[in-house]
Amino acid sequence: MFSRGCPYKCAFCSSPQLYHQKVRLRPVSSIVKEIKDIIETYNVRQFRIQDDTFTLGYKYVKELTDELKKLNIYYRCSTRVNKVTDEIIKCLYESGCREVGLGIEVVNDDVLKKLRKQITVSQAEKAVEIIRKYPIAVRYFFMIGLPFDSYDTMHNNIDFIETTQADNVVVGNFIPFPGNDMYINRAKYNIKSIKESSCMNIAQHLELRPNILRTDMPEEEHIKIMKIFYDYLIMKKFI
Repeated sequence: MFSRGCPYKCAFCSSPQLYHQKVRLRPVSSIVKEIKDIIETYNVRQFRIQDDTFTLGYKYVKELTDELKKLNIYYRCSTRVNKVTDEIIKCLYESGCREVGLGIEVVNDDVLKKLRKQITVSQAEKAVEIIRKYPIAVRYFFMIGLPFDSYDTMHNNIDFIETTQADNVVVGNFIPFPGNDMYINRAKYNIKSIKESSCMNIAQHLELRPNILRTDMPEEEHIKIMKIFYDYLIMKKFI
């Protein structure tokens, strides 16, 4: 990790409670030393940058990637769609980045607003367009099991993946974490109750069930909605 924290306040995320919307950046010299030590000790040259939002500020990214260029490494990172620019992606590619993960969550502006994500679908489309200028793979992160899932949102997700030709797709099963707004004010978010036994993973060996009960529909109906996206992911071998 090169940084800790995130300045945003997504309703579903635990980061605001952990880091109070503050971001701490590691000194570039510390990062370079750690990577050099790993290369010398383990001969590893492929890395995953685990930061919540790697590309928050151009100045820091430029300073860091200028040093990463010298190390002859490859890496992947994740960021927000509204923090993707031509200048930043150029820096990433030239320093060895070969995959960028984007938190899409759901392809519906109304739901994104309810989740306080502070992004739009058009921003997601633009981010992908910028990244596609370089030979960099794009990984999407989605959530299902949301209290706002609908047949339309599932089909929107599928259409977005097909239209933009995602290289990788990761899907999580929504859980309201203790302390975040969707946990504290669950009624505001259409959540009737939260199950005591929850699992974030979506996989073929796991039963497909939401981790919440909704106020507007029975669980069986919610599962039918989720299954639309789930079946597509299996067909496309994303899971």
